[in-house]
Amino acid sequence: NRVSKIVDPLQGVTALGYNSDDKVTKVVDPRGVTTLYTYDSLGNRISSKSPDGGTSTYGYDEANNLIRSTDARGVVTEYAYDALNRLISKSYPATPALNIKFLYDQTADGNLGVGHLTGLQDSAGVLTYTYDAKGNLVRQYRSVGVNSGDYYETLNYGYDAARNLVQIGYPSNINLTYTRNSAA
Repeated sequence: NRVSKIVDPLQGVTALGYNSDDKVTKVVDPRGVTTLYTYDSLGNRISSKSPDGGTSTYGYDEANNLIRSTDARGVVTEYAYDALNRLISKSYPATPALNIKFLYDQTADGNLGVGHLTGLQDSAGVLTYTYDAKGNLVRQYRSVGVNSGDYYETLNYGYDAARNLVQIGYPSNINLTYTRNSAA
């Protein structure tokens, strides 16, 4: 019971082909351009090839984590994981300024972040995520280094008793509020 084609009245028809493991092996877009995908014996995609996008290749570790990709331009991206198979870094050997570190389980300043992504670090600064006791994301905090010191940008999130997102607080005291109807 697979999707064999997608019909978009404005863009046309996209056709899909599959292998015996239900992995997409062929996509023909509305322009007639065919993209082919190949997989290893464990079901990991190891290549994609199309006339307009070229060939990209992918490599995996023993835990089936993607550890290296090379796009058609030859740009290499490397990925590293912790003992729990969580992504901890995404690096670009040819362009280290684009590298990203992923931080987990940070609990400083009252953050209840155990088991969660709690930060991203890149060349622009650090993006920190703070969680409450229920595991809700309650704050997103971005520090960006600028000439006169750090600049900080904060988003705050509010929830109702059922853990539904009801408010997002943006910088400059702009708030977006979600109103929910009662469940029937």
